[in-house]
Amino acid sequence: MCSSDLDKLFYFFSYQGVRIADASDATKDVTVPLGLTDDRSTQGIINAIKSSYGTTITAGQISPVAAAMLNAKLPSGQFLIPSAQLTNPTQAAALGYDAVTQGPNAKSNVDQGIANVDYAVSEKDRLTGKYFVQSNPTTNPFGAVGSTLGFPQELSAGSYVGSLENTLILTPSLTWEQRAGFTRLHAYAETGQAFSPSQFGISLPGPDTFPQMDISSADPTIGLGLEFGPSTSFGNAGMFQNQWEYGTTLNWVKGKHTLSFGAQWDHTQLNIVNNNLSTDTLNFRTF
Repeated sequence: MCSSDLDKLFYFFSYQGVRIADASDATKDVTVPLGLTDDRSTQGIINAIKSSYGTTITAGQISPVAAAMLNAKLPSGQFLIPSAQLTNPTQAAALGYDAVTQGPNAKSNVDQGIANVDYAVSEKDRLTGKYFVQSNPTTNPFGAVGSTLGFPQELSAGSYVGSLENTLILTPSLTWEQRAGFTRLHAYAETGQAFSPSQFGISLPGPDTFPQMDISSADPTIGLGLEFGPSTSFGNAGMFQNQWEYGTTLNWVKGKHTLSFGAQWDHTQLNIVNNNLSTDTLNFRTF
């Protein structure tokens, strides 16, 4: 806290920052066919289906889109759909997964700032200003629902609060107060995508947004599914809220009585941005 030589201006500033890297959210248990290996050739895919489902398919039965997706690699060199790391059916069924995906740490940053300024315009006039700002973005390498990498989600969130207050002594028995304030809150989740659907030959209506892929039973032995891609519920959506406020009060001291006259004005604006509707969902019973 500091003041000028004339003791008319007083101010205070503060800052606080927090950095969190969470390794517990950097891994995901994944269910894929027990027979899926790094051999993603046509014969390798046929072998994986035969080993996992006991079904023999031909090369002509393999969709080019599915083959491209199985062979897709992330910038790190990892397969989009990982290979099975556990090949023992009993062990995989007991654990409920047969692969573990390792990604970068989830991050959460918090930056907070506070400013307070008091200015004595004169002996009868005082002006006060306050401001608070907070930004706390978070990142999740697996997005909202996915169990594979390639679709990280960043939640941008923050708040801003500012106010001005003026107190004016008109006479020994009459004071006039004015207050104005502004508040802004926002939270928006955005999911990135390492691949676009057109890269795999997928044609979907609307924007070139990768679909949410849901496979009900990724392996019959384990009995659990595989889900990846942006979420259709929490993938790309958020809210932005603004609020303005103004108030004025006139206080009059008359003998043993105090009379107050005033008015208050508030305005709230709420904007909802929902881009989840541009994301499709593709459901499959089996791999």
